[in-house]
Amino acid sequence: MATKKRIVHLLAVFCLSVLTVALTARVSTAASAPVTVTNTASNPVPVSVQGTGSVTGSVTVTNSASNPVPVTGTVTTQNAGGGAATQVGQSASNIVYLVCTSQIDNGNCASVFIGGAFKVPNGEALVITDLQFFGSLTLGSTLPTGTYVGIGLGPNPFGVNASFLAPTDPTGGFYGQVHLSTGIVFGPGSTPFAQSSGASEMQMATQLQGYLVPNQ
Repeated sequence: MATKKRIVHLLAVFCLSVLTVALTARVSTAASAPVTVTNTASNPVPVSVQGTGSVTGSVTVTNSASNPVPVTGTVTTQNAGGGAATQVGQSASNIVYLVCTSQIDNGNCASVFIGGAFKVPNGEALVITDLQFFGSLTLGSTLPTGTYVGIGLGPNPFGVNASFLAPTDPTGGFYGQVHLSTGIVFGPGSTPFAQSSGASEMQMATQLQGYLVPNQ
């Protein structure tokens, strides 16, 4: 009888061992299978990059002013409006604002900030990006309405770099403004001047805005 109970006990232990091995094999096999997780674009799976990684697409980083994003190396910036730079965004010491009058100093341009005929400093170049002009006939002079008046801009004494046309109104006046996307460059030592065609019959004032850059 004791022998029979012992045999039954051994069979029970054997069956339990076999069941344990089978369950372990099943769990191990299931754990090694690929796992696919599907999330929507608005609820992505959070990941952590180990080492160096790359990111494609647009990335928005928001930091407070007291905790700015650290930047190392060289950062290249571009004008928000694109195209060539204007005096906007230049440091105050580089900005040049000139006024030229045809009846004073033969149209040579004077600095609004320091007075006197302006001369481009040695080692620098002046880039003019904007000008405004207005003028009228001298007393006793007449021109048909709509007659085009030429306005010349250039370095004195080297000649005219650019010219513009403006029609006269019924009173004999003419005016206009121009933005130069690529700018007009005046070399070191030159003095910008502006005059109108038929200068003896007309009086004109021109305002120029630009900035200084190293001459290269």
